[in-house]
Amino acid sequence: MPRSTWSNSSLSRKPRRSPMARLVTVLAVLLVVLVGGMFFLASRDDDRPVERIETVVPADRIGQ
Repeated sequence: MPRSTWSNSSLSRKPRRSPMARLVTVLAVLLVVLVGGMFFLASRDDDRPVERIETVVPADRIGQ
């Protein structure tokens, strides 16, 4: 039975990527996500107004 010419053509083969290229790609994506997260957290307006809480302290407890 003859082999199919399509399966032997260069169009059906995917070029193999080296493990180093994959590692560099993963590290670049992680770096982009990390920097993006830092910018997101830095730009959030999460400051709350300060509330002053005053309590009465008896005079006999001031010296303790």
